[in-house]
Amino acid sequence: MFDIVGKLRTFAEAAPREWLFVYGNDQYANADEILQDIPAEKLVLVADLNVSPVYGQEGGVNDVVFTGGIMLGQKRETETESSLDETMIQKYERRLRDLSETLFIGMGDFACANGFTISQINGRYDINKFDENLDFVAATITFTTQ
Repeated sequence: MFDIVGKLRTFAEAAPREWLFVYGNDQYANADEILQDIPAEKLVLVADLNVSPVYGQEGGVNDVVFTGGIMLGQKRETETESSLDETMIQKYERRLRDLSETLFIGMGDFACANGFTISQINGRYDINKFDENLDFVAATITFTTQ
């Protein structure tokens, strides 16, 4: 019921391109060695979630609500690499459009496969992130156990 981090990691590792998984806030993610020398076309899933158990009248935990940030990013695809020289529309066309679809459909698949509902998701583009200069689709998300 509480192991959403383990489930996200398993989901990421089972993705068709085996996403790299990083857990923690921006400082932890930036320091994670997994972000150094990212292989071409690899996707990176970063999660930082808070947990709120929902107690029933009898004192037991009825549901668990996880709220926080989730990001899917990429350093390079087959033809280009994320750089400070790209315009926003170039980033969108090269990486962000596909990352958006992959993240939002992927989170729906994840929720369905693991018994969660998504009550809210609000995305944005977060470019040139971390020392490795990745482009991300970042979202705040709320998962609730069923």
